[in-house]
Amino acid sequence: MSNAVANVREDEVLVELRVMLEDLVLFHSLKADAKTIFNAKDLREAAVKHDKFLLKNFSLRDADGKLLKGEVDRRDLTAIPDEGVPQAELMKRHAIFLMRYVPAKEKPRFLTVLQQFGGTKSVVPSIMDFMVLQKGIWTDKPTQLQHGRPHTIALDWENPPTQAPKNWRELRKKREEEMQQRLGITSYTGLYSYIYLNDREVRHEILVPLLTFEKWLPVKRKNPEFLEVEDQKAATKLIAKWFREHNPVEIDGIPVKAVLQRLQFFGLDINDFAQNAEPRRISAYQARLGIILRYPAKAPPSRVNMTWEIFNESAPFLRSIVYDRNAKPTEEFFVKDQPRFEWKRDGAPPIPHSFELDWKTAPAEMKTNPEVTPPPIQNKRGQLADNSKKISKVSYILIGIAFAFAAFTWMLYRNHPQRIIRSFGILTIWLFGAFFFRNHIPDADQTTPTKLIASTNSAPVLDLSNRTAILLQNIYRAYDYGNPSDVYDALEHSITGDLLEELFLKIRSGLRMQEQGGAIANVQNVKISTINRVPNAGATFNCTWNVTGTVEHWGHIHTRENQYSANITLDITREGRGRISEFEVTDEKRVRFETGLRLFDDN
Repeated sequence: MSNAVANVREDEVLVELRVMLEDLVLFHSLKADAKTIFNAKDLREAAVKHDKFLLKNFSLRDADGKLLKGEVDRRDLTAIPDEGVPQAELMKRHAIFLMRYVPAKEKPRFLTVLQQFGGTKSVVPSIMDFMVLQKGIWTDKPTQLQHGRPHTIALDWENPPTQAPKNWRELRKKREEEMQQRLGITSYTGLYSYIYLNDREVRHEILVPLLTFEKWLPVKRKNPEFLEVEDQKAATKLIAKWFREHNPVEIDGIPVKAVLQRLQFFGLDINDFAQNAEPRRISAYQARLGIILRYPAKAPPSRVNMTWEIFNESAPFLRSIVYDRNAKPTEEFFVKDQPRFEWKRDGAPPIPHSFELDWKTAPAEMKTNPEVTPPPIQNKRGQLADNSKKISKVSYILIGIAFAFAAFTWMLYRNHPQRIIRSFGILTIWLFGAFFFRNHIPDADQTTPTKLIASTNSAPVLDLSNRTAILLQNIYRAYDYGNPSDVYDALEHSITGDLLEELFLKIRSGLRMQEQGGAIANVQNVKISTINRVPNAGATFNCTWNVTGTVEHWGHIHTRENQYSANITLDITREGRGRISEFEVTDEKRVRFETGLRLFDDN
């Protein structure tokens, strides 16, 4: 949120405009370092570039509609310390721009102000507190300027103000009159709607002023001036039920009941949208409802129908910003004659991801990696089984030679008078040979189904490093499911034993963005950096990987990338089926955190 004070004189208009440092980050694509601190030099350079942006998107017009010529006289950037600004401070610190506008005629009777601090089409609500002084004297309460909606000021030069209002009682009376006439719309932002479509759900996020909502459903409160915390708690269930009934959704022709994901009462602090703000007393004239309705899909939707059934003089239409997966946002307008939004998928739905890995036959992506030697495994006697193809061939050759020698001996002496004694001798030789070559004969108790050794049908040798990488990918893919029980079931294909529940909670905690009120991030990418075999540790690998996740609400995208290192052990017994049995995190750090906008396609 920005705010401006315009001091109107006979021959000029001086504007002091305060802009949050977050605006400099968003509109100039600044990046924070690994500690989420924005460089002071970058912020100051962005402030200089912001001059052009302000002059373009903050405009004054005279009574004839002609633009007043403006310029930036100077800037106050003392809010930017030399050590930089942390991410959490961006909304609390402001850059101040001192601007000067010259009217074509002195003593202008009317001034029309317009702010478009989101471009020609605003995705994120841009609100400005605007106050007018006439020759340095304040005459009325600040007005909230909504993006793209002009506001006209009438100026009396014949009887100019000589002093500010004596007390707040006069201003309160005037405010109540305006509230009755305009339903409080001019005191804060309007009605906003965001529709998110993805393969798991349809999500509708709605921001609506309290006084606008009360035209549909009155909210009881003890004090007409304020909405107390107790009032908010009492109204939550009622409001959620009302929205579910008036915003029906069908997915592939089937009505889907909404799941209330979030319902909060916001004031004017924009931090409330980014964080899970604690309930507090809010002015009735500034309060807004923020509600998120989630419509879960059992399969990737092919068709979605949404109906908006509520209109009144304060909200004659609903303008929604539609986010179709990763595509550029589009606009959808709900009006009385056309209250239905219909969406159809282009192309075929995605093929469901398979979490099952065939442990008996190695899949194509797990073929032998010559640089990785599979770990030794043990048979039931506790002896190491040799996995080398070379040793196995030698074993079979030696056994074959012994068999041929025995057969030759028998044939040579089959008619000999002492053939029985010689037969016992040959049998004794066989027994000694079997004992001598026992470690070269394939053991039936050995874990041969894993294909860690060569099979008779030439199946490929399983590469455990590749399998570990795939298991890591599958762990994060499991969290694509919205239902925790579905996530748990998917994880069971990759994790075994008591580790399953522990890792389910650990990964979920790692995906939680505390900066966004604890929302669970959607995993966009899992990049494996290194996988190295741990010496003398069986099927244990030291792995390093990066996870990039996003949380998106109210048109903002918050992106976070973390790096992890861990020692991961696979259980390569029949029961374990090559799943992860140990997972020891050795290091984790944040690589980046940034906030961006999903902008409209200018074309």
